Amino acid sequence: MSYVVGVNRIGTDPNGNVYTGNSIVLDALGNELSPLAENNEVIMTTSLSKKELQSVRQKFNFLNDKDVFTLM
Repeated sequence: MSYVVGVNRIGTDPNGNVYTGNSIVLDALGNELSPLAENNEVIMTTSLSKKELQSVRQKFNFLNDKDVFTLM
């Protein structure tokens, strides 16, 4: 129930590994907020809305079943 930003590189590294980009930004429901940029070096920007995120979290109420624990 959060925004997801997946960033990848493009090109080939010294070991011959090929990277095709495909960076993406998703909203809390998995909707794409940015265009995919496959094999294309670009600078992408998008706006994230705290109000929309809070609305989704309230609608699905997923925090009501969270576990209570302490890490030591």
